[in-house]
Amino acid sequence: MSKFLKSLSRTLRQPFNSLYAQRRLKQYHSKQRSLEEVIDWAMKFRGGGYMTVNTLQIPAEITQLAQAVAGDQIQKPSSRSAPREAAHC
Repeated sequence: MSKFLKSLSRTLRQPFNSLYAQRRLKQYHSKQRSLEEVIDWAMKFRGGGYMTVNTLQIPAEITQLAQAVAGDQIQKPSSRSAPREAAHC
């Protein structure tokens, strides 16, 4: 019986949790954010209920990695992003 009630409770709360998560995501996309703000939002999304995102990673490490990746992309563009010329026979 307890398993049934838990399942029922989850089913009833899911639409509300989903709406709250969608509202938070819309709030996130409402303005431009710095890299630090993006990382903070990603680490503590707090979507609600079963749609909550948390992480235990250290924000400074994530920031350093993101800056290194962004720096690499600026200095060395990926060969996949370069336009390809069509081969003519």
